[in-house]
Amino acid sequence: MPMVKLQRRSFGDPDDVREIPYGQLETYDMGVIRIGRSILQPGRWSESVKPIARTELCESHHIGICVSSSARIRMREGAELLVPGRPVL
Repeated sequence: MPMVKLQRRSFGDPDDVREIPYGQLETYDMGVIRIGRSILQPGRWSESVKPIARTELCESHHIGICVSSSARIRMREGAELLVPGRPVL
């Protein structure tokens, strides 16, 4: 197993940025893992990310945090979850 080193990164200084319809995708390399941040206006995955991913549904494993607004997640088998973010003050 690779050695994990202690490190800190700040959002706002990504290693890569992709502009997409309704927002942007940022990635942060952390050695053995890569963290992604999506900054999205209201819209649908099918309109903004699907053309880039070229898959019917997202095929990546995620651990997610919704910081503001909310996100609706629908799994291939039909299960759905609404993830609320913290209210914008």
